[in-house]
Amino acid sequence: MAKPRFNLKSKGEKESYIFLVYSYPNEAGKRLRYFTGCSVPVALWNDNEQRVRSSRQYPQFSEINAILASLAQTAERLALSYRNQGKDLSIEQFKVELDKTRGKFSQEAVEEKVTFVKFCQQFIEERAANADYSKGSIVVYKNCFKHVQTFGTSRQRQIDFEHFDYAFFADFTNYLFGQNFSRNYIHKILSTLKTILREAERREVSPVLKYKNDWAQVSKEETPKIYLTEDELGKISSLDLSTNKRLDRVRDLFLLGCYTGLRYSDYGSLKPEHIITKNGRQFIDILTQKTRQRVMIPLRQLVVDMVQKYDGAPPQAITNQKANEYLKELGELAGIEDSVLITSYRSGKRIDQVFKKYQLITTHTARRSFASNAFKADVPVKSIMQITGHKTEKEFYKYIRLSGEEHAEMIADNPFFR
Repeated sequence: MAKPRFNLKSKGEKESYIFLVYSYPNEAGKRLRYFTGCSVPVALWNDNEQRVRSSRQYPQFSEINAILASLAQTAERLALSYRNQGKDLSIEQFKVELDKTRGKFSQEAVEEKVTFVKFCQQFIEERAANADYSKGSIVVYKNCFKHVQTFGTSRQRQIDFEHFDYAFFADFTNYLFGQNFSRNYIHKILSTLKTILREAERREVSPVLKYKNDWAQVSKEETPKIYLTEDELGKISSLDLSTNKRLDRVRDLFLLGCYTGLRYSDYGSLKPEHIITKNGRQFIDILTQKTRQRVMIPLRQLVVDMVQKYDGAPPQAITNQKANEYLKELGELAGIEDSVLITSYRSGKRIDQVFKKYQLITTHTARRSFASNAFKADVPVKSIMQITGHKTEKEFYKYIRLSGEEHAEMIADNPFFR
C-alpha cells in the first residue's frame, strides 16, 4: 500500500509550506496534495525523514512533527478504509475527509467548495488570531475584502477565484480610482489582495486560480512627510503649558517619541518596568508591538526629567486621533509655521496645496524626527536602524526627510569640498 509523503512547496525560499502527498496505488497520475497548515524553515527540513530537524532555535519542531505524524496516520487509515469497502476515494473527497478529521469545517459545510469569500474570511480570522499581525494589518485585510465585494456588487456578480484574471485587475483598478482613493491607498489595496491570493495559491485551495503578480501595478507616489528639527522641538519643549494639562501631557508624549524613535503604539504604552539603569545611565528596554523586536534606547536627560515629572512612569497615552489633533495645536502655539507645498494625485489629476508645517504634525512625525535628527548628528545608520527596527537601509532612508539645503550643510565641512 502507498505511503503518505511530505514535501515542501518550494525549497528556493527561506521558509516553505509543507504538503502531504499521497500517490494512489495502481492508478498512474492520481495523486493527492494536501496543505498541512504548517510551514518550516527550509534549512531545518529533513528530506529523508520528511520531518523537521530538532533544533533549540526552533522549538516548534516537535509540535509540527506530531501534526505530520497524525496526518500520515489519518491518510493511511482513510485510504485503507475506502479500499476495504471497495469504494472509490476521489482526491476531492480525500481532502474533505482529512478536513473533517481535523475539525476545519462544520458537517454542513464539508461538501461546499472553498470560495474566495470563505477563504478570505478564514484567512482574516487566522491572522487576527496570530500575535505576529497587528490590529492595523487586520483592518487593511478587512478593507481589501470589503472593496472586492463592493466591486463585485457593482458588476452584479459574486467574485470568486476564477475571476482573478488580467481583465479583473484592470477593471478593479479603474473602479478604485473612480472611488477617488489616493494612489497610495489603491497600491495598498492591490498589494493586500495579491498577498491573499498568493496564500490561496500556496495552499492550492482552488484549481482555477491563475494570476500573475504583474497584472496589478499601481506605483506608489512619494508622500509629503515632515520632520521637526532640534530647534523646532526646542520651541515645543519650552512652551509654558502649566495651565493646560491636556496639551502638556500630549507635548511630553510627543517629545518622548521624538527622542526615542518608538512608534506611538510603543511610546504611548510605556511602563515603569521598561526603564532600566545600566552603568549610571537610563535606558528604555522594550519589546516593540509591531515587529516583536527588543530594542534598548539610551535616554536624554530631558526624557529622564519627564519620567520623574510623572512619578517614574511615562505620561499616559490618549487616542491617536485626539493626539494628532492636539499636536497641531501645539505646533501652532510654538510658531512652527513654515509653508509646505503638498502635491498629490486624485483620479489622475494633480492637486497642489500649501499648508503650514504645524498642520502636518502627527504622532508619526516623532519617529521621523528621531531618525532625521540622529542622522544629522552623525549617529551611525546601523545604530539608528537598531532602534527604529528597520531591516534595510532602503526602508530606513524613507524616514530621512532632510531638504537639499540641509544635506548641503551636512557635507560642507567635508575635506572634499575644500
